[in-house]
Amino acid sequence: VNKWPEPMLSVAAQPLPVETRVGPQRLRVGLTQAIPWLPRLSRQVQAVDAAAAAARSALDATLASVRRDVRVPWADLAWMTHTASIVKEQRDLLAGFEPSVLARLRIGKATYEDAQRLRLMIGELDENRQSLLDRTSAAAAMVRAAAGVTPTQALARAEYEADPLAGREVPDLAQLTAALRQNPGLVAAEARIAAARSKVAATEVRGTPDFAVGLDWIMVGEARMPNVTESGSDALMVMASIKIPAWRGAYAADTDAARAQVDVAKATREQVLRKAEARLAQLLFELRDARRKRALYAGDLVPRARSALTTAMTSYASGRAGFNDLIELENKLLAYQIRLTTAEASRVRAVANLELLLGRPLAAVMATSKEKKP
Repeated sequence: VNKWPEPMLSVAAQPLPVETRVGPQRLRVGLTQAIPWLPRLSRQVQAVDAAAAAARSALDATLASVRRDVRVPWADLAWMTHTASIVKEQRDLLAGFEPSVLARLRIGKATYEDAQRLRLMIGELDENRQSLLDRTSAAAAMVRAAAGVTPTQALARAEYEADPLAGREVPDLAQLTAALRQNPGLVAAEARIAAARSKVAATEVRGTPDFAVGLDWIMVGEARMPNVTESGSDALMVMASIKIPAWRGAYAADTDAARAQVDVAKATREQVLRKAEARLAQLLFELRDARRKRALYAGDLVPRARSALTTAMTSYASGRAGFNDLIELENKLLAYQIRLTTAEASRVRAVANLELLLGRPLAAVMATSKEKKP
């Protein structure tokens, strides 16, 4: 707030009154108002406002990071949940296939080793699923901690976020480089530069004078001598003062220090920008790679592997396929499904980190970029 210093009220009583011609001075009441050099006051206010803006920007950057810190462990939790479901599906598939193997074993069309191997695979899948379920408890605890909720807070089933670029290609580096100006860290760095510059402007006028005006009222008693003109008349005094800035050398040193802070803030901003540009390139690659893998596994490899396994199981039951061929196809299907859900998790993580880097949702960035095109 742009305001002057508070006025000062002073009261002084005189136990031994000073005798004057018109009577003894018993009490003195004064009111003083300091008047700062107005340009300096304005610059000081600007410096305080700039420092507050820098603090707000730093807080916004922290809040943006907190949002990302919730989304990433949520994606991890979704991966564990989906992978556990995939493992259970494969375990149930093998368990449903076990009677066929045992039936073939009884008529000599399968070996005891085949039945043992199948039972071992079922047991291994059971153990893997249980391990994943146990890990979900730790992942859920991380989500609750990042979200700031109690450890007993119930969570919904973790699912992957929808793709904000559904039906569109991942933008290239040139399209998003300009959007980095909204990066929370970069915004905070710019605010620190503005605050440092405001501090320089404030220190440059510290050597200007201050003024003060005042009014003193002196209560005077009756004169001891009779027939004194104006006996007992109170006195008023008007006062004016000026502060002489004598320590200009110290003021100059403060200004030099403030200018150095500007240079440090600029260097920090450049470092943040270079790191953000490199991080942008890395995240665009991760997002592009995750979407490519998701499309490959969801649209081609997983359906093909599932169809091939179904055919192989039918052929095995009729004696036209071998046990090893069937197990190989089952392992491929399991691997492809896990790679698919891993690609989904990687996509969500990349989007969360990218939106933190850009300071806003990716869809909004793309919409703004599209509007600016001629």
